[in-house]
Amino acid sequence: MPLFYFYRIFAENLQIKSLVLAYRTCYTLIKEKTMKESERIEALSLVSSTELSNIIDEWVKGRHAQRNKAIMKRRMIDGICFEPLAEEFDLSVRHIKTIVYSLEYTIYKHL
Repeated sequence: MPLFYFYRIFAENLQIKSLVLAYRTCYTLIKEKTMKESERIEALSLVSSTELSNIIDEWVKGRHAQRNKAIMKRRMIDGICFEPLAEEFDLSVRHIKTIVYSLEYTIYKHL
């Protein structure tokens, strides 16, 4: 199901008439990290795991790209919490959260 439907639902919930305005509002909320967890889960439920995996592979870049891709897939597709991820990748919980929160914006931007 395309993300277009998510924006339409989002627009109806906020009583916004323009889908462009709904997209910009949603994008701003994600950018400012004020989007509620339930809204993020709803956005992810509209995207298949294969499509999400492809987006992660394409847009997660940088020095530790392979590790960060694995972390994001485990978090966003498998739904693993921060503490088990920290143990699995031998990093601190704070470091895992930093990685996830910084890359989450990039991924939501390209959905």
